[in-house]
Amino acid sequence: MSNLIARRALLAAPAALLMARPALADEKLVPAVKIYAYLEPFLKVPPTERSRVRLDYFLIKDGKPAQGVLAWFVTADGRRTAAPIGADGRLLRIPNLAELQGGVKVAFNLDATAKMGVRLELGPAMHPAQEMEALELARSIDEVNRVIAKAAGAMALVAPKMAQIVCIGAPSGVAVMPNGSTQPLGIVRGSASYNPFVVKGAVKVRLVKAPSRLAFAPAK
Repeated sequence: MSNLIARRALLAAPAALLMARPALADEKLVPAVKIYAYLEPFLKVPPTERSRVRLDYFLIKDGKPAQGVLAWFVTADGRRTAAPIGADGRLLRIPNLAELQGGVKVAFNLDATAKMGVRLELGPAMHPAQEMEALELARSIDEVNRVIAKAAGAMALVAPKMAQIVCIGAPSGVAVMPNGSTQPLGIVRGSASYNPFVVKGAVKVRLVKAPSRLAFAPAK
């Protein structure tokens, strides 16, 4: 679980998939646990203790979001259920704990030799908007650190602490103070980032545009 909170796993680094032998020549059949890394310990944290946190998985091909790929969940008895993939490569269906422990697999309409990877992002569950409540963002940061500690167990002592929320797709923004004054937000990889430990006392975060998604990150 310690790798879950490693910065490279949180923001961008792709992880190679270990591909199982496909059922058909033009299909990859992969154990879900190989795709949805670290999902099982996350799901073992009680839902009431992780309501502000989500895991997102993005299918990567040739270093870019996979395009035109179809996927299905395949149970041990061969039943199939569609597993949609977004335009940005996001795997829109996440298996539940029972499915993971039951050995569900994911079938892709790809040739057996196709190379793919998965990028994992840990982010707030709140809806990304052009203006957001600073207190709710700060609470999300507090909760993710508790989730990491619980899921990582003994490794929590060496886990980086999440300190900011990156507003991916929003190039800049400000923190709005109680008196109406503003302070510029930090920038992480070209996107605005809110760190309540740096910008203290803010009531709102206002961006130049609504972000496509939100992601947690350590201070640096």
